[in-house]
Amino acid sequence: MSSLAPTLSRIVVRWHGFLSPRSYLIRTSYDGVEFTSILAVFNLTGTYDRVDNLTEGLAKVTSTFRYIRVAIEAPNVCSDEYSCQDDGVRATTSSTNERVIYGIREVEVWAKGSRNGASTLPGMQVNAIAVVVLSMMLMAEYSVV
Repeated sequence: MSSLAPTLSRIVVRWHGFLSPRSYLIRTSYDGVEFTSILAVFNLTGTYDRVDNLTEGLAKVTSTFRYIRVAIEAPNVCSDEYSCQDDGVRATTSSTNERVIYGIREVEVWAKGSRNGASTLPGMQVNAIAVVVLSMMLMAEYSVV
């Protein structure tokens, strides 16, 4: 990205199946090293294919970042002895032979903008609402950095 990010208006996190955490942090960084927490999401349920639509507190976040990170804090507890067992079907990682425990299906980052260009940043075209969709496949043949 050649310039600073526009002001955030919404972050949507889509989780895979029951593989969602009870709490997590949304963190930002300018340099990719020092991260600052901008949202703390907690007391969540283990709803199947849960979608978290985050808008509270984003108006106060400055646009001085280039990186966004989802940091899982507390896992959801298995509801019974069968809900967390390996089904033997999912793909495994090549190095450890383990299967994915938590899975982010998709993260959407929505930014505010304007049709008349009043809030356009130098070097960046922002019209109405810019939507960046980061699709992450948490499978053995893909790696997410």
